[in-house]
Amino acid sequence: MKEKYLNVLFHIDELGRDSIVASALKRFGRKRKVKIFYCNKKVKNIIKNFNFYDAIILPSIPHYKFYFPDPCNLPKNIFILPTEAVGQSTGRLRRIQAKYLGIDDKRDKAWHKSVKGYLLWGAAHKENIIKLYPEYISKCFVVGHPRISKYTTVQNLPEANLDGTLKKIGLISRFGGINPYDNRGNLNLMFKNMRFLNKNVPKFENSPESLDAEDLSYTEFIDLRIFLTLILSLDTDKFKIFLKPHPRENASNWIKFFKENKINAEIEHKFTPFAAWLHKVDLIVSPPSTSFYEILRENKNFICIDKVLSKRENHILSESDDKNQILKYVCRPESINELLSLVKQNKIIEPKKGYFDIVSGQTCSINNEDSIENIIQIIRQKSNSKESKKIIIKKFINLTLVQIINELSALKNIHREEEGSVFSLTLYRVNWINRLSKKLTTNKFS
Repeated sequence: MKEKYLNVLFHIDELGRDSIVASALKRFGRKRKVKIFYCNKKVKNIIKNFNFYDAIILPSIPHYKFYFPDPCNLPKNIFILPTEAVGQSTGRLRRIQAKYLGIDDKRDKAWHKSVKGYLLWGAAHKENIIKLYPEYISKCFVVGHPRISKYTTVQNLPEANLDGTLKKIGLISRFGGINPYDNRGNLNLMFKNMRFLNKNVPKFENSPESLDAEDLSYTEFIDLRIFLTLILSLDTDKFKIFLKPHPRENASNWIKFFKENKINAEIEHKFTPFAAWLHKVDLIVSPPSTSFYEILRENKNFICIDKVLSKRENHILSESDDKNQILKYVCRPESINELLSLVKQNKIIEPKKGYFDIVSGQTCSINNEDSIENIIQIIRQKSNSKESKKIIIKKFINLTLVQIINELSALKNIHREEEGSVFSLTLYRVNWINRLSKKLTTNKFS
């Protein structure tokens, strides 16, 4: 029997982070008769009421609840694929549980029980899920890190710094609190992050009662001061700075800030895939970040700044990236002078032995095959085409309304910058995403 096409929906949460995975899935999916469609939160009601898809890929249980809030009327075509490395941040189960089982796994059981498949980055994720729910072992698939696929990384690219004149320093910013994509002020930032209002949010669990919303901002301000000290201390005739804003930051604010203060640095475009930026630089300097997994897999030189100022440690929540086990293996200078010395030297900075066991548990598929190919393969194996006249009508209504909503949203917000999760999937943007994977892998991205 001739294999039928599958219709698969992929949720894009952060345009600058998730588009490359969406593009890669669409690119490879064509080869396996899998049609990938994109969506964002703007079209929640359309997806809920006109669900013609054979599979829907969402990043977490909270996203599942957002699209389908009624526990008595849940679809049977949901796959969970995380967008960031959330497992084993502290060696405990809790951080990963919030993504895969909900903030309260008992309350959210209807949703995680109805999930058709978990598409997990690494074996450590699977182990943690089945500790709580052994019966879920049959729907846990270790596919690998989707942004370390041959469809999502630059292939056959020469090393940076070929001219030998300028050393290129990459800074990874993680300032979503003090520079949020939606420009919320410090008053709202404090109010939304207060522990009093977030008693059940995992980030505050296992942390001393004394730590609260202000500590989240404190660490970001310290990291910002370190960045600025580093930039202003380097000779512009010998070093060039490339800053990569976090997907949940406002990149426009960086551009304005550097221009107003005549700071000599290049701000990467907000929608440039991380893999493309990574190959521009010789050395990376960053606060603790889940991007370390990608950096380590690419064998790039990098320095973590979390120990440069000792007082920073007193403001770290237990369930934080700053407690990630991988930090035991990476370079962590303990003063500004040591940081500057490391940046100025031309030596390779090697991680400590043993780091790859953690990286492997977080990013490697069990079958050692390509992650994007694995995802499409699992979707193909676990889904059946429901094509019928009724489905065709639903499909037409769904796609038409989704496009109208996104085009009207773009017109309504024509003078508003697209930042973070604030974007419209217009025809122009969809075509841009469609081309992204091929442009990146062939080193033609711009």
